[in-house]
Amino acid sequence: MEQILSAVAPSVTEIIVMALSGLLSMLLITVRSWVVQRIGSENTAALIDVLHRAIDTGVKSALSNERIPAPGGSAQTVIIEKAISHAKASIPETIQRLKPSIDVLRSIAQAKLQEIRGGK
Repeated sequence: MEQILSAVAPSVTEIIVMALSGLLSMLLITVRSWVVQRIGSENTAALIDVLHRAIDTGVKSALSNERIPAPGGSAQTVIIEKAISHAKASIPETIQRLKPSIDVLRSIAQAKLQEIRGGK
């Protein structure tokens, strides 16, 4: 019996080490995936904040260069487009990474304009 155990022991030890290595690898892959996902969502939130601030600055800049227009007029469209142009010029990498549609950019700019006018 001792001879069998001493003959099998190295193989059993090797199997246990391989199993533990596999489990450790799976754990590390899971942790890495979680960290990457967590960092990615935080980066996206930061990029969205940068986009909103750039459009807000663009709206304020357009308003300071124009007479404050009546809501709904063509001057409002000009201000919104100037705000979008400002954002595209000031944060091109952010816009490239987020890939918002022009409609989304217009919606953000319109909301910022209404907010600035006090129509929150």
